[in-house]
Amino acid sequence: LQQKSQSIEADLAKVLEIAGCYDETRPKLSLPDTSPLLPRIQVLLTSSSLQRAREELCKDHGLNPALVLQLVKRAGEAEPAELDDEMTALLQEVADKTCERMCESFRSAVAEGQEAKVQGLLKFADSFDAACAAAKGTSHIQEKLKEIHAAAEAPADEGTADHPADEGTDDPALPAEGADDPAAPVEEASPEYTAAAAKISQMEEMLSQETGMNPNVILKDLTELVELWPSVATQLSERLATQLSVLQQRMASACAAASAEDQEAKLKALLAFAHKVHDLQHQMDDCAPDFNFAVCSAGAAQDLTDAETELSKETGMNPVAVLKNIRNLRLYWQALGSSAEQLHQRLGAMCDLMRSRITSSYEQNPEKRPNLLKFSAAFDAAIKDLEGAGEANLAERLKEMDG
Repeated sequence: LQQKSQSIEADLAKVLEIAGCYDETRPKLSLPDTSPLLPRIQVLLTSSSLQRAREELCKDHGLNPALVLQLVKRAGEAEPAELDDEMTALLQEVADKTCERMCESFRSAVAEGQEAKVQGLLKFADSFDAACAAAKGTSHIQEKLKEIHAAAEAPADEGTADHPADEGTDDPALPAEGADDPAAPVEEASPEYTAAAAKISQMEEMLSQETGMNPNVILKDLTELVELWPSVATQLSERLATQLSVLQQRMASACAAASAEDQEAKLKALLAFAHKVHDLQHQMDDCAPDFNFAVCSAGAAQDLTDAETELSKETGMNPVAVLKNIRNLRLYWQALGSSAEQLHQRLGAMCDLMRSRITSSYEQNPEKRPNLLKFSAAFDAAIKDLEGAGEANLAERLKEMDG
């Protein structure tokens, strides 16, 4: 569970269901007298989710708002019986930090006239407020954003009772004599900047929604941004990097889910999209250098987890299912390269266990040897050239045992 809590794709419903079933069965078993499992699981999930949300909100750059929202939702879905003072304070800290960051971003969007981003932030705020309430916290971000919007649209006061507009004043808040004329024309943004900012705003609006992302629109915007980038990189690099970080998380989650459900066609489509995005960001100063690696890592990690789970079964292990997981790894392995050391180690350990299981079965069940030899040849073909898998010689070793 602690490993799963590092991934937004943790199967909460399944984990909580199993914990509940265990608690129902526990009184019938001769087990040490311990506290029920489900409440402990609920507290662990809530705590780990809120801690990760706080870590994300502490980033100076590259904040992923979609991840923060997902983590707060997870805290609510865990449904702990009650929050202690420490957990309540942590949830409120996450809500306050989110409010602070969103208000800052919202003011900028309103000031720059980015209407698409304004509407996207309002929708996000509504979702966050609801998620926070479900987690037994308090958040009124949407209300604050609407107040900021209303204040920005209100006409400027011509004067106040203390400082009528037609009288002189020494108020330091007012322009001093000789200061720049506020009515002087402001330098207009270049056509390149206006076009590029509009494309990023479109991405921001799309990615602020939980569903409905159109990959073709994303690719079109990024492709057109490449041509504009030399003129706007300085002003827009941080905004683009932030949106690519959100997209990266969304893609990694989708890839892990497709892998868990063995949707090979969807996996191939997701990875093709990720490769294209990675190539485009490379042409824009590598503003998301780990994009492809993160997406491929998520899918590979899920396939390895499924294979490890299957191999951990003492009886009823399905070697064909493990073989399918290994074959899926070929979709990711080349893109991961030699830097995926942890995944390589997991693959090596998993392959060693498979060899041990097959070899043991070969020794103990002579009648199964023809089928085991056939499977071993398929296993060798699947792991061939996969870094970390070890030598593809299981079939050869089994034949030597007959010699």
